[in-house]
Amino acid sequence: LWLGGELKLAFELAKPAQDAGGERRRGGGYKRPYVAAWLEDASGKPVRTLTLWIEGDRWIDDLRRWAKLYKGHRADADAVTRATRSAGKYELGFDGLDDKGQPLPAGQYTLLLEVVREHGTYQLVKHAIDANGSPFDVALEGEGTELASARATFTEEGGPSSSSSTSTKPTGLGAVSRATS
Repeated sequence: LWLGGELKLAFELAKPAQDAGGERRRGGGYKRPYVAAWLEDASGKPVRTLTLWIEGDRWIDDLRRWAKLYKGHRADADAVTRATRSAGKYELGFDGLDDKGQPLPAGQYTLLLEVVREHGTYQLVKHAIDANGSPFDVALEGEGTELASARATFTEEGGPSSSSSTSTKPTGLGAVSRATS
């Protein structure tokens, strides 16, 4: 729980068309996108990586904003680093701790989601949030084709939550990633 509730980021990775970064690998299949989701404080300093989905470090600099902010501090995200994922719906939860495991205070933050496909397209969506314990539900919008949709929600403890038919997999430091149907 953070500020008496739960912050969630739900998003859907789109299946690319051949002409929109959908280059096929030898043997078939699409290249899965690299994904980074994180929070920045009011000054633009990264305070918590919610997840980092990569397939080795070769293309990590293509996650332009995340890679620039975490240059030299990549180890801060090791606990939430996972393999890339296929097109589909996903949900990330946030436990209210920063990258060092310390509680984040109420205040102004920006939630960011960056998605890039090797030899494909790039998309960054973000939304400023006033973390004060008040519920919200907002769509994150931005230019690009990698995301079919993205939403950020904050629900009070005991308030409505997301689908209970999800499979939960811890992603470290209290962040949670769920594949949804």
